[in-house]
Amino acid sequence: MANLVPGDRYPPRIQAAPPSLPPNQPATQETLDLREVLGVLRRNRRLIGLIALVVTALAAFVVLRQPPQYRATAVIRLKDTKQSLTGGLQAQAMEQVVGKTTDPLLSLIQVLRSRSITRQVVERTGLRLRRLSDDFSLADVHGLSAPSLLQDTLTLEFTPDAYTLVTDEGRATAPYGSLASVGSISLVVERAPEVREATLELLTEEKAIDRVLQHLITRPLDRTDVVHVEFTATDPRLAQLVTNTAVEVFQSANATQSQQESRRRRLFLEEQLAKTDSALQAAQTALSNFREREEVYSSAEWFAAQQAAMLQLDVKLEELNAERQVFAALLDALRDRPEGESRSLGALVAPGPTANPVISELFVQLVQLQAKRDSVTSGPWGSSAENPDVQRLNTVIANTEQRLVDAAAAHVSGLDARIRSLNDLRGRNAAAIQALPDKEAEEMRLVLQVETSRKLADLLREEYQKARIAEAIEVGQVEVVDMAVLPVEPIGTGRPLKIALGLILGLMFGAGGAFVREHLNTKVVRAEDLETELRLPCLAVIPRIDVNLNGANGTRPRLRLPIRTGGNNNGVERPLEKLVTVGDGRTAGAEAYRTLRTNLLFSQTGGVLNRLVLTSSMPSEGKTTTASNLAVTFAQQGKRVVLIDGDLRKARIHKVFGLTREPGLVDVLAGLAALEDSIRPTDVPNLSILTSGTLPPNPSELLGGPRMREILDELQQQFDLVMIDAPPVLVAGDASILAALNASTIIVLRAGQTDRAAAFASVQQLQAVGARLLGAVLNDPDAKIERDENYYYYAYNYYGED
Repeated sequence: MANLVPGDRYPPRIQAAPPSLPPNQPATQETLDLREVLGVLRRNRRLIGLIALVVTALAAFVVLRQPPQYRATAVIRLKDTKQSLTGGLQAQAMEQVVGKTTDPLLSLIQVLRSRSITRQVVERTGLRLRRLSDDFSLADVHGLSAPSLLQDTLTLEFTPDAYTLVTDEGRATAPYGSLASVGSISLVVERAPEVREATLELLTEEKAIDRVLQHLITRPLDRTDVVHVEFTATDPRLAQLVTNTAVEVFQSANATQSQQESRRRRLFLEEQLAKTDSALQAAQTALSNFREREEVYSSAEWFAAQQAAMLQLDVKLEELNAERQVFAALLDALRDRPEGESRSLGALVAPGPTANPVISELFVQLVQLQAKRDSVTSGPWGSSAENPDVQRLNTVIANTEQRLVDAAAAHVSGLDARIRSLNDLRGRNAAAIQALPDKEAEEMRLVLQVETSRKLADLLREEYQKARIAEAIEVGQVEVVDMAVLPVEPIGTGRPLKIALGLILGLMFGAGGAFVREHLNTKVVRAEDLETELRLPCLAVIPRIDVNLNGANGTRPRLRLPIRTGGNNNGVERPLEKLVTVGDGRTAGAEAYRTLRTNLLFSQTGGVLNRLVLTSSMPSEGKTTTASNLAVTFAQQGKRVVLIDGDLRKARIHKVFGLTREPGLVDVLAGLAALEDSIRPTDVPNLSILTSGTLPPNPSELLGGPRMREILDELQQQFDLVMIDAPPVLVAGDASILAALNASTIIVLRAGQTDRAAAFASVQQLQAVGARLLGAVLNDPDAKIERDENYYYYAYNYYGED
């Protein structure tokens, strides 16, 4: 008997047997590389394209439905117009307070975007009223901040000549352009809209402020003190109104704040000047009376040095006393401030506090912390007061304020110590002067007192005049360069960019969905799955077989089966179902089976392939079709092949070849028929069939008996290859019995249908009985494997013919 062993016609090939799988451990996954990533994306390109199309369409739908946006821009200039008139006093004071590293322009911009300024803008423009219907113009809205206003919606009714304001408190009708008032609410509709009725939603004050801050933008120009103030809205008139109102409110608030600071400084200097004038007058009177009484009109020349020293000491003492009064007043203002309110910074502008670097540094820290808290709590995504970050900032701000109070108190204590020290020094100097003749010493004392009071009065009078000038200027630091004009063209909304971003986002979602789909897929789909999951080589991939490719004229080939012993086909032509290897052999399916045959021949290492069992893990995975076509390819090579239908539960080989089922294997095993009479040849040369015969109730006992071994030994003497179509492994134990009869085994799996766990369990069961697994065949009748990524779909007709 000739054995199916590679001869001299084939080059030698060495291939080790596939490694065994661990009994209770799945195969280890290999590292994900670029080729695998590209493969996942290519296999799921339809899913990726669909998700990208949906996300892009959704983005386009949202973008195209957005109303046009209009932007109004005003230009302001931030400068100190008082500096030239006040001799730079305020600028120097502010520089000492906030430090040279602080940008005054950015500080004023933060004030412009503060909630206090925005609150006034909301009140003046009526932005607490949000239109729920068609567009129309509102102006001069008042009374929305009244505590008694509880309703959340208002209604406006329009006629050609007038409009009516309807609230819970009543109705009011007024011509267009005139004021309509109901209760605390009053507003003006400028012109008749195209609708007959409109509904207005009354927002909370904080929500309205957040909406304004969301669209209010301040852009300082580089290396200038010019700032662009912009507001974006769907209504161009509203954009212009809000922008100009914000500029006006900011300019007015800045001028008012500057005037209040100057007034506080003037009052302080006025009070100090009055005291100094009184002291000077008293000193002059005392000196005049002393000279008249004692007839002393000049001092000795050698008293000049002592007089100058005493003068300096008195001036220094007056300065320290004045500074102490300023810091004492500041300390009282800080301590008496109600809890939770922002500290007043007006007193810090006075000459005294700004000279202390510790207080100035604490003040800068307090301003920065308050600005940081405003940035966290403002805007549409602002945090609430219960947010841990906001509470932490409140705690740090409170600690900084307390440190400011402590620093002021410490400075006052230091001033007291310095005053005591200077008083002691002055007392010693006075004692020295008193040692002189009484008249000269008294005259010197009185003259020194007059000179000290006069110099202090002159200094305070000069500062007082500067304070009066600064108070008279009310323009502040904000100069309006250009007010906002009515925008006529909408701004670019970046629709192409947003749609492109939607496409990119869709591709990202699609790629993520592809990887999720691959991860959740538990089916065997690719040849690589056999190697990574089952540790079995993929012997062949059987592609989808199109019927119209089997025949030369697009018809299924037919075979005339001769009448054999036990047959009843009467010589009629019967179709050879799914035998793509019969007829036109240039199809992809026929070539795949020939590839399987070649791989089986070279899968041995000098061994003999004389018994071959084909099985699967579950039914309907294509094992019978694979066994039939593989048997034909071996017969076409000149090998004598017998194909046994070993599936005694659901036999199908006789249907494929158009034969009757009896007599067959069961009849031979039961002694009801002879083996020679049960083997029937076909029109395929060298191919014989042993059908299943009568289906028994105990197939496992028949297949596992000694008679089955004897039949296989007899067939092995007559044929080069004995092939057995075994039942699925997980359905019954018949496949394990047949695989253990000294036969090589291959398992057929169906792409997209066979579960990986089932395939793994089948391989484990076959290995448990000592089966010699040669590999697996991946059947792909549903075209689950992409043709452009699998070289198994090669066929002769891809080359064309001469």
